[in-house]
Amino acid sequence: MPVNMPDNLSRDRIMNALLDESEQEARVRVRQPTTGAADNQAVQLRRAQYQNILDGYVKKKDLTADESRSLRFVRGQIGEMTAKLYPTTWNKIRYWKPVKFLVNWIRGRASKTNAYSRQIEAVGKQTAQVENVKALQETLHNQGFNVSMEGPLSRWIAHELPAFHLEYYDPDNRKTQYTLFFKKIPGTDTYAFTQYNAEALRSAEQSMRDRTPLVREEVSMLETNPYTAKEAENLVHQQPVSRMQAGQERWAWLDQHGHRQQTTVSLVAKMAQYLFDEQQIPVKWESLLAALRSGNTKEATLIGPDKKTEKVTVQFDPIQQDLVFTNKAGQAIQPPKKHQLPAATIRMMEQALYEKPAQRVSQGRGV
Repeated sequence: MPVNMPDNLSRDRIMNALLDESEQEARVRVRQPTTGAADNQAVQLRRAQYQNILDGYVKKKDLTADESRSLRFVRGQIGEMTAKLYPTTWNKIRYWKPVKFLVNWIRGRASKTNAYSRQIEAVGKQTAQVENVKALQETLHNQGFNVSMEGPLSRWIAHELPAFHLEYYDPDNRKTQYTLFFKKIPGTDTYAFTQYNAEALRSAEQSMRDRTPLVREEVSMLETNPYTAKEAENLVHQQPVSRMQAGQERWAWLDQHGHRQQTTVSLVAKMAQYLFDEQQIPVKWESLLAALRSGNTKEATLIGPDKKTEKVTVQFDPIQQDLVFTNKAGQAIQPPKKHQLPAATIRMMEQALYEKPAQRVSQGRGV
């Protein structure tokens, strides 16, 4: 990562090694936020690395004056870290901040020591912010937010606020608005993506006609397997969401007050009550299942008791826990049901026909 350094530091091999270590530690803190800079394990690793630097350069004959001063700084830092790891009454007094400053001032090193410490801290902070943005962007992408938020994230993280939120708008999705919430993890400088809200958008004309409150879904990222952006979009637009949990198919939707409702019902079991022509072609059958699980309507071909086929539009209603059919004229119909299949057969169909579409769902191709 490019860092602006004074010319004398950029030619100082020892200081460059210290800056490399600062960058490395910052990356670790972002990947594992519970590991703070003062964590004993982190201090031990830093002390070992500083000792490696000292051992590697102390006997070199080509050290510049700047590098010799940097080496003295390394010795002082090793002593301070040793005092943290193995505190005694003496080293607590020796490395107490006012005493440490006084000793460095008497030796004429206070200014240089402070400059080195500030430079190392600045590089670590800059690296941590860059890595934090990368990690958050990856989390957002995995959750279905594919428009890059790198610029806004970088600017807001640089403010070092306890928390902030960003408005997310996808130009390819003009019917849903999202608000993303980020919070600093206590005791660290690392931010986490903690929650997002999805809201159904209205045009100005729709807002004039419809004065009812907007439908909003709040999704906590602290939940186990939280809803994706696409799933939240379906919910706020009154489309149900289907998921497999503990071997059961669970459906969720929002009621008229915007409260999330859930039920357990097997779509495969309901569809097994009818004979679909699509069952003979796996790709079409999977497409039909995926559409219904997304809350969409889908055209299908029913095969009647007399082997005659009929084009219908079908949708699954989780509230009624049944399929809803309309014919080509748009009229609601109730096709005759065939003999109910055994539960074991239905379970085999669920395993064979649910899991493949579900895998594609997890990769962002739908709900």
